[in-house]
Amino acid sequence: MIMKIIESTLDDYQRQMIWEYTNLGISPMDKEDEEFVKNYLN
Repeated sequence: MIMKIIESTLDDYQRQMIWEYTNLGISPMDKEDEEFVKNYLN
């Protein structure tokens, strides 16, 4: 599921932020959460 977020459109910084996000045990559970993470990083 988390791999859906790590897309080729993200730069290395955004990928690192997502990695840290998931390491905190916060995993986007649905499409809305995925969008939140993407928007938060932009």
